[in-house]
Amino acid sequence: MGRQYRVVKVTINLPMDFPEDWTDEDIEFYLNESSSCCDNRIDDLRRYSETHGCICSITNHEVYPNKFDDPDSANNYAVRRSVMVL
Repeated sequence: MGRQYRVVKVTINLPMDFPEDWTDEDIEFYLNESSSCCDNRIDDLRRYSETHGCICSITNHEVYPNKFDDPDSANNYAVRRSVMVL
C-alpha cells in the first residue's frame, strides 16, 4: 500500500515561566526571534510529561487538506505555512 504525506498543525498550550519583569513582547522575542531554539521546547515538553504524565491534554492536531507525493514537498509546504503565520 502506498503512503501519503500530509502536514499536521500541532498546537500546544504549554505553561512556561519567565522572568517577572518580562513583557509579552519580551517573551515573544525570546521564543521567536532570539537564540532560543525551538528544539528547547522538546525538553520543556519532556519535563511537562514527567510532571503531568502526558501532553495530550495540552495538545491539538489539525490536518491540512493538501496531500503530497513525497516528504520534501510536504516539508516545503509546512515551511511556507509557518512563514505565513509569523
